[in-house]
Amino acid sequence: MAENSSTTPATGGNTTITGTALADSLSGGGGSDTILGGAGADRLSGDAPLPGQWQYSVYTRDFTTANNQTQFISSGASVGHGYVDDFDVRALRNTVGGTASGTDQNDYGVIYRSSLAITTSGTYTFSTTSDDGSRIIIRDGAGSTVLNLDNDFHQGATTRSGTVSLTAGQTYSIEVYFWENEGADSLSATIAGPGFTSTDLATSTLLQVPPLATGHVDGNDSILGEGGSDTISGGGGNDVLYGGTEADLLYGDAGNDTLFGDAGADTLYGGTDADLVYGGLDQDTIYGDAGADTLFGDAGNDLAYGGSEADLLYGGLGLD
Repeated sequence: MAENSSTTPATGGNTTITGTALADSLSGGGGSDTILGGAGADRLSGDAPLPGQWQYSVYTRDFTTANNQTQFISSGASVGHGYVDDFDVRALRNTVGGTASGTDQNDYGVIYRSSLAITTSGTYTFSTTSDDGSRIIIRDGAGSTVLNLDNDFHQGATTRSGTVSLTAGQTYSIEVYFWENEGADSLSATIAGPGFTSTDLATSTLLQVPPLATGHVDGNDSILGEGGSDTISGGGGNDVLYGGTEADLLYGDAGNDTLFGDAGADTLYGGTDADLVYGGLDQDTIYGDAGADTLFGDAGNDLAYGGSEADLLYGGLGLD
């Protein structure tokens, strides 16, 4: 994939940044920026990126000894979010709840989100090892689930794996779910594929979501993906994101954001706080995440998930 050689973020102020016809990586930095991706499959971030390829959200909930509880994680109370480059669930637990009081550290869940940019077609093998439950869900650009790896059990550390055929040149969304009820807690995951053996999924070179910088300045950004299948991250602040004409992946992140999928089968994550999310044309997958969100499916056969608070969902045209 050709990529524009200029990927340096703006350092501050209210900046207008315009991409090229290539696959650009553009970051706004601090301030309220306007970013135009142009043609090509771009990676656009409203705030400056640093290493940390996974967006995470932590929830507390009264998990039980039952199996199949990943589906309930986001219905708990949202107690933390950010970006990481590992699956150290104990570190997230300790950061959120402390070690003496506060969050019940025997009952919590984490959802990690990123995307995979596949360079070689073929069969890929994913695995998780978890205590207690975990699950990996991978979706294609149309929002269809291509892998649902079920390790969703009340258990000691157990490894399960699954295989999926992925296509070069395509970008897939990936979610890793984890929950803990009591006792020990741990999570790890691997990926293997054409030309490489099993490696750590958390640091895979196929990941391509631009992260937020720690200590960055939050701006109210306007980001337009335009042509190509874009990955867009608003960062902090109250941002407005437009996917453009193809199958895009939009992350509102922190702040009261407004997301427009526009044309193409888009996947949109509102992020924390109260967001407005519009799927646009075609078959979209919409996640409100934390905060009191308003979700509009618009045209197409859409899937909408409200998240953990009092959300409003409007299906629009199509079978939603």
